[in-house]
Amino acid sequence: PGVIRAETTDATSDDPIVIDTTAVNVDAEDSDPTLDSLSVATAEGTDLTVEVSTNDEPEAAPDLESETEGETFGYLDVAHPDTADTDIGGASFEFSVPKATLDAAGLDPADVTLYRFNAGTWNEVPTSEVGESPDAFLFRADSPGLSEFAIGERTVNADPVDPAPEPTTPVDDTPTDDTPTDDTPTDDTPTATPETPTPTPAPEDPTETDDI
Repeated sequence: PGVIRAETTDATSDDPIVIDTTAVNVDAEDSDPTLDSLSVATAEGTDLTVEVSTNDEPEAAPDLESETEGETFGYLDVAHPDTADTDIGGASFEFSVPKATLDAAGLDPADVTLYRFNAGTWNEVPTSEVGESPDAFLFRADSPGLSEFAIGERTVNADPVDPAPEPTTPVDDTPTDDTPTDDTPTDDTPTATPETPTPTPAPEDPTETDDI
């Protein structure tokens, strides 16, 4: 595998560091992808040491195929042993994949993407085709940080994300107009009307008559 080491001191945040990647491709075979350019953005005043290597197998991450079940064309390891992750503002990769390699895999340029190993999983990095040469397609990918990378096939299994929970319909406990809220009778419930007692006539006084 090809290996390069680059160092810079007192970097500025608005001037990404462009790393010459020529040496990293010296052992590449005709069917291998190549790293054409790498630029790294850092925090103001950062001292950056970058070690870049190309590999047929990942250094510490699991094989890409174990998660994506797609084709893998090569691995890149970009280490920054003396620089904290928080001082890395991002990185831009430009790489090429031979047309014959894609033809052999039955893939189109739109099927190619860069993956970054982060937080225990392979994550797809936004990748776009930016051109082509007579023998290869050219791509650009912008990563939020550095780590191990893989150039491979974009698949439906890439970058697994837990599905968002479906919203549930809240149950409305507010009573409707037809539901009585207490023991008070509603308009549809007959109410008992107390009967008015009939007065009992008083007994008549006996009428006195004269003796005849």
